[in-house]
Amino acid sequence: MSSGSWLDMFGWTPSTLCLLIVTLAVAVLYLYKNIGTYHRNRYGVKYHQISGNILMEVNFRHKLANWLRQYGETFGLQSGSQLVLVTANLDLWRYILIKDFSNFIDREPKIMSSTPFFNSLFFSSGREWRKQRQILSPTFTSGKLKYISKSVQKSAQDLTDYLETQAKNGSTVLKKDVCGRYTSEIIAKTAFGLDAKFIAEEDAEFYEYSKNIFDFKDRGGLSKLIADFLQRIPFVERMSTEVFKLQYFEPIKLTTNKYFDVILQNTIRGKRLQQRNFCSRKDAPKVIPKLAYEEMLGHSMLVIFAGMETTATTLQMCFYELAANSEVQDKVFQEITQVVKSDTPTLEELNSLIYTQQVLDETLRLYPPVPSVKRIAQETLTYSGVTIPKGATVVLPYFSALKDPRFFKDPDTFNPNRFSPKEKEKLDPLAFCVFGHGPRICLGMRLAYLELKQALVHVIRKLRVVLNDETEPKRGSDGVLFKEHNLLVPEKPVALLFELRETSQ
Repeated sequence: MSSGSWLDMFGWTPSTLCLLIVTLAVAVLYLYKNIGTYHRNRYGVKYHQISGNILMEVNFRHKLANWLRQYGETFGLQSGSQLVLVTANLDLWRYILIKDFSNFIDREPKIMSSTPFFNSLFFSSGREWRKQRQILSPTFTSGKLKYISKSVQKSAQDLTDYLETQAKNGSTVLKKDVCGRYTSEIIAKTAFGLDAKFIAEEDAEFYEYSKNIFDFKDRGGLSKLIADFLQRIPFVERMSTEVFKLQYFEPIKLTTNKYFDVILQNTIRGKRLQQRNFCSRKDAPKVIPKLAYEEMLGHSMLVIFAGMETTATTLQMCFYELAANSEVQDKVFQEITQVVKSDTPTLEELNSLIYTQQVLDETLRLYPPVPSVKRIAQETLTYSGVTIPKGATVVLPYFSALKDPRFFKDPDTFNPNRFSPKEKEKLDPLAFCVFGHGPRICLGMRLAYLELKQALVHVIRKLRVVLNDETEPKRGSDGVLFKEHNLLVPEKPVALLFELRETSQ
């Protein structure tokens, strides 16, 4: 059929067809440009059209920072049918994290994976989260931390011995690597019962797998266009990830999942053997059969990643700030020598290190290891004219409050005094939200502080950390620059120099 007969069938002229095409194009453009206005009228904020699965992009933190500068503290994003509300308003945070927690109990949209990582406590929802939280909470009691402290103390001493050797050799130290070895060694010993010594070991298999759990899809150009297109086709991502177990969309490295599967099975077998051999002892280790194996594996991998990556990053940046601020380092050293009276600090002594705690909190403020958190609305609720519709994802950018001059004067300056007891009383607790807030606050917070304080006590009372022309950053430079990444990844690896104090020479 010719084009002429096709037009005759509808009684159209070429001019009519051209007019129709132009009208449709204008209508599509109008809807695209004004979809945010429609949502503003309905939800109280303007929604901005974006493409792709933004919540899983490797540079989501960087994009959030740009959008906050461009759109203000509360705005919406839309990708296809996905609605996302971003808010840096602490009053809204208070409702979402605390007052209306039951409506925002779920943390993340469904993430497709053939591994059990996303069945862990951090990602679990509803009743499943409550069950896992109840089972895992006793792991972090004061009594358990006191017991764990012995293993942490030994690793902190190993860390100090290693740094002393480097100091005598005059060698700079790649801080993220050695801090990661320290934190992964603690996890291997306390969570898996391994006889781990990773700090001075070149090829520590457990550590190497621990730092490579995620497969970040840093795609660009045509590769990103293809991936975005495939994700929009129903069942393609699910079939690829969960059925055929391919790595293309899989966020977890499958080789890493297999490795820790074997490690966990060996740990369970070992604990069951201990239970049979020492069943009459009150302090015998017990296997708690309340978590399914897949849940145990998922939570184990979460502990490995979160416990190693976040604590190692904080310790690395704390050492850097002590090197860059010698007067702060001197005050930490003086407090340690005055408070800690023995080679093995007690929990009571560690808890009495007030200024050292301020230094750690200021490090966490400047370098938050978890930049944001997401919640899912169970029902539609409205707060001060802002409506959060059922099923929408709410993003709370913690990093925004931590750098907000309304809460922290001169926010880019390292100043531990802003966390003094007197100043902390004036601070809105939600402004310092590095471990979350409300019922879903991080269970491992106290363990993280324990690891950080033990490391600082053992290292700083024997060694001074400094910057010079051989370190990275160099003395007098602008500080550490970071890549556009959800994790804190320096553009150049941080390398610091340690010197023996006179008392330890």
